[in-house]
Amino acid sequence: MNTPLPVIAEGMTPPQRILFPPEEICMDWQQRQRPGPGLRNLGSTCYINVILQCLTYTPPLANYLLSCEHSQLCFQQGFCMMCIMEAHVRKVLRSSASAIWPKAVIRDLKLIGEEFEPDTAGDAFEFLCCALKAMQRACLGGSSKCEKKVTISKRVTVHHVPKVFTVCLERAADHTGKKISTFVEYPEYLDLLPYMSDTAAEPLLYSLYAVVVHSGDTCLDGHFFCYTKASNGLWYKMDDESVDNCGIHAVLRQQAYLLFYARAKGMLSKFPENTKLAGVTLRPGGRADMMRDVGRLERWVDRDPLGFSKGKCKGFCAGAEHQWKLHRKPVEAPSLDMFHSPLCMVMDKWLQVPMLKKQG
Repeated sequence: MNTPLPVIAEGMTPPQRILFPPEEICMDWQQRQRPGPGLRNLGSTCYINVILQCLTYTPPLANYLLSCEHSQLCFQQGFCMMCIMEAHVRKVLRSSASAIWPKAVIRDLKLIGEEFEPDTAGDAFEFLCCALKAMQRACLGGSSKCEKKVTISKRVTVHHVPKVFTVCLERAADHTGKKISTFVEYPEYLDLLPYMSDTAAEPLLYSLYAVVVHSGDTCLDGHFFCYTKASNGLWYKMDDESVDNCGIHAVLRQQAYLLFYARAKGMLSKFPENTKLAGVTLRPGGRADMMRDVGRLERWVDRDPLGFSKGKCKGFCAGAEHQWKLHRKPVEAPSLDMFHSPLCMVMDKWLQVPMLKKQG
């Protein structure tokens, strides 16, 4: 059965082949565990290590590689970047070692990009681009490039909703390697809707899952390290061999070079408009407001300020609603912090369950 092609925006050329139908891409981790080991630096390979770590902790890619689906169907002779990444991800996520050697990647470095040398410093973004192109070639069965000339145009809006996207914050001021050290604020959760070609749709919420940082006075030297969000939902700083846990506040204070975002599944994201939710019928046009409010609530819960997990949050809302419906008795906030939190606002506005300030 042929997979139907997606709707293409005006002026866009439709793809000749869809490698992975969107409905078959699994965005949630299939197993939750602590992060794997660090990666040993084999000379000047920190720029390689950070990209390998970020790709390893990209949930849809990791899920696919762990399934071994590619290697079971691969008939390529010699170099195959997908087979290399599959072996690497499986080794990292199933190893009990404190650090491993990414030998296969270093061995075939010239096949990934002719400009790379294991004993010469390189750029993380350039390696990411070359690695992704090599993976794409592997999935396309080895066809590497198209020599056909086409008319191109450049726009600053997004036509299609991506599952994952990367933002590169330019740090090179000029060809001399002078570094732009300006701090750029970036969010843990991002609504991509304002940057879409069609801004009349619903909010498109994305969650930050990896950050690459470059330290050093110039872009010609220095060191790369990264922060990744593991399958257990916790953040870790990965600096070559070392893997240390950290909080989201440390992640958001970095002089970031690369930002990795994945499509976020909100707690209420699957409820269509005019659906009864906890006894309340959402008004037409109210879904966007609801999603923004719920996004605030989820970010608050993810920061875990009061030891309040998503499960406890849902349980608290269900219990409060039950108490209000049966006895018309509002729930009392366990603390002043919770009374002033987004939870109180969401309950009052969307569940229509009042919350009282704790007395005494």
